[in-house]
Amino acid sequence: MNAVQIPPRRDPRGPSENAALRDPLARQPSRPRRRGLHLGAIGAVVREARVRKGLSQTDMAGTLSVNLRTYQSWETGRERIPPGRMSFLCGLLGLSRDEIVRVSIFAENAEEAALLLGFRAASQDKRHEALKVVSGAIHG
Repeated sequence: MNAVQIPPRRDPRGPSENAALRDPLARQPSRPRRRGLHLGAIGAVVREARVRKGLSQTDMAGTLSVNLRTYQSWETGRERIPPGRMSFLCGLLGLSRDEIVRVSIFAENAEEAALLLGFRAASQDKRHEALKVVSGAIHG
């Protein structure tokens, strides 16, 4: 009886990634995915605005007619906020869509987005105080 030889299955990721999967030490450290950071930054902006308005996540989820876990995944950047919900969300929080996107583009992660949004919302005196603290920490 002739045995039919089936060629080995090729990994669509290519030989280098396939080898890296077999040997975890051979894997090169990967850079963080920009998309995840961007979503996290958008979520941080939304969270910061929600907290400033004194609203809970439960309040927001109820008003937006979504499950609490869905809303939480938006704030943490695990899921993208659908465009229709984003418009309604912006109206609830008193933010423009452009402001959310602008902050999230300049921030590299959720913490930077929260700092940037907080800085923009602060009075001129508070901004100067914050800059002195940061400058002192960096230089000194």
